Amino acid sequence: MGEKPGAISADQYLGGLFMFVYRASRRYFLLMLVSAFLVGAIVQVLAGRTVQVYGGRALIQLGAVDGNTLTKPTVAIAAIDSPSFRKRLLELVDLGGDANSRSAEVVLDSLSARPDADDVIAVSVRATDERLIREVIGAFARLLGQKEEQKRKQRVANIEAQVAAADAYLTNLTRIQEALAQAKALGAEPTLLGTVLLLDISSRYEEQLASVRANKLALQARLAVDQTYPTRLVDDDFQISVVSGSSRHWRTVLFAVAITLLGFILFALVKGRRTSGQD
Repeated sequence: MGEKPGAISADQYLGGLFMFVYRASRRYFLLMLVSAFLVGAIVQVLAGRTVQVYGGRALIQLGAVDGNTLTKPTVAIAAIDSPSFRKRLLELVDLGGDANSRSAEVVLDSLSARPDADDVIAVSVRATDERLIREVIGAFARLLGQKEEQKRKQRVANIEAQVAAADAYLTNLTRIQEALAQAKALGAEPTLLGTVLLLDISSRYEEQLASVRANKLALQARLAVDQTYPTRLVDDDFQISVVSGSSRHWRTVLFAVAITLLGFILFALVKGRRTSGQD
């Protein structure tokens, strides 16, 4: 079957549309180029003056003792809204001597946190340079650690006191065991009853020694670095990227040029249609 009479192919349609647009806008071609160039240059100058803003996100693991987190993530996140916490945070970072600067405003407006795991929170912040982002996140972790420090010291001291008590008990048991061994060695002809009693006492002290040593190892394991640690960054080398500012101004320039050209084409099409209608 052949094509229907009067049917137009897609190639013919697009070609005709292109020629129509070309004929309507060719008289304004030079004006379009000059205008697009001027608009691009103006946007380039204005966008180049904008402050570059960086964004960073880091994971902070809350401090723990014996595997138990000292602060709940919800409590740590709520600290961000505390005026005193924010004030201390700005005091810990270098803002160039001006706590009311644009940098401080960007930091405080963008600072946020959310739970990432049972003992980890994700902190996000924006700033006018990469150094400031690293300082803010580091200061945030230190402030949380300071709030936990007293509680952490008390719990660690309690476990260390138990370890010290176990050490002292081990020392006493070892001395008693040595004394029993010495008495057994010095005895001339111990009776059968005396021998049985001595062996029974020695066996009991050996069991106590083994039990106390196991208890001491368990206490020391509670203070191991994977069980007891301060608030810390999960990864010091967290990613920082540009979120706005002069490094992305070329996109704005291209967008402005494209809008200018499109506006002229639409203007040419409308004007050309009106002119054809009058003719």
